[in-house]
Amino acid sequence: MNNLELLKQVDPFVYDEIFNWNVYQASREEMQDANVLDVGGHYGLYSCLAHSLGAKRIIAIEANPYNYLHYVKNTLDITNGKVINAAVSSESGKLVTIDNNSEKSTVGKGDINVATVTLSEVVTMFPANEDIVLKMDIEGAEYDVLYSTPVHILRRFKSIAIEIHQFADSSNKFEHLESFLHNAGFEQVHKGTFYTDMPDGTRVPNDIIAVYKFIRR
Repeated sequence: MNNLELLKQVDPFVYDEIFNWNVYQASREEMQDANVLDVGGHYGLYSCLAHSLGAKRIIAIEANPYNYLHYVKNTLDITNGKVINAAVSSESGKLVTIDNNSEKSTVGKGDINVATVTLSEVVTMFPANEDIVLKMDIEGAEYDVLYSTPVHILRRFKSIAIEIHQFADSSNKFEHLESFLHNAGFEQVHKGTFYTDMPDGTRVPNDIIAVYKFIRR
């Protein structure tokens, strides 16, 4: 059994998202010899995709310690990467709580303590003169993280693929982050919508989660 078949068994839905549906719009042209920052590394499937497409350096951040262990196990073939068990936040060196909900672990819920790092700190792990490909999926914390990151740090990213959430109990909306990144010098090139299959056979657009792709202008 090859590594891709093993990854498919880890989480079939996430496997489909990453490899079959390619929700983050990854391409060999983008990934070849690229620095990749995988924020919300989960079980490592996106990092494995980036590696298969030729990424030269991969750094992942995963807050859930159980996911972190899966990530380590699933990425043993990635010799040019590393993963850090931390939560990316607007502040560094704090303790936050998360819940153990696999791909939906949310900061501020649950009773698992995890330390925080900022996006600015993580970026310093890459060579200062090289661009970075960013993928982010952090269950609603993306607003706080991106809004608190200086524009000159954001401009290190040649592309940003991000799952954006707009929960009913939050004032954060898709269009807010769209405008913020546009003003920071990024162009939106893709918006992918998820759908819910209803019992009557119809498909209803999911208005809570969407995956966006931005490129630096």
